[in-house]
Amino acid sequence: AIRALRAQLRDAREQHERSAAEAEALLGEQEELSRRYRHEATELAQRSEGLVVELRSEVERLALRNAELSAQLAATTTAANQMRGAEQASSERTRAVDAELRAARQELSRLRGAEAQHRATAHAWAYERKQL
Repeated sequence: AIRALRAQLRDAREQHERSAAEAEALLGEQEELSRRYRHEATELAQRSEGLVVELRSEVERLALRNAELSAQLAATTTAANQMRGAEQASSERTRAVDAELRAARQELSRLRGAEAQHRATAHAWAYERKQL
């Protein structure tokens, strides 16, 4: 009976040692997994920080570019509006000058007719004087 108890005790000790070795191996694996997880989490956090910095820089660059393009658009719109205004004023001046030119031509034509009539009258009077 003592031998049986000793054998059971020895088996129990062996089983205990195997269980302890397995527990230590599992703890070692868990520690290794935990170390890898912390390392990967640190790397991921660093990459995320880098991306955040990169994205902020890109947002600032795009904001500046947007401001530049907005200023260019405003300047172009202002210039286009000024050109339209100048074209409209020029068109109005052209119409006014054209109307004045037509009026001047009509007046010139009227004056030429009156001059021709006066010459004819003057010639007629001169002829009559010669006759008298």
